[in-house]
Amino acid sequence: MDEEVVRETVRILKDLGFRVYLIGARSLILYGVDLGRTTRDWDLVIDRPYTTSIRDLITHTLRSIGYTVQ
Repeated sequence: MDEEVVRETVRILKDLGFRVYLIGARSLILYGVDLGRTTRDWDLVIDRPYTTSIRDLITHTLRSIGYTVQ
């Protein structure tokens, strides 16, 4: 995922009122952990438990600005 897309996604989620956290390999790299490999994906989580209404809100918001959401 392109870094600019990640920034925009985080901004959108924050505008919706969520706290956003980076997890996974990218977060380890930021802390200086040598994984011995590269990673291309970005793993983000929000500060709310999963509900269909939150899923629908995020999906609708991203689709309304042109993102493809599966």
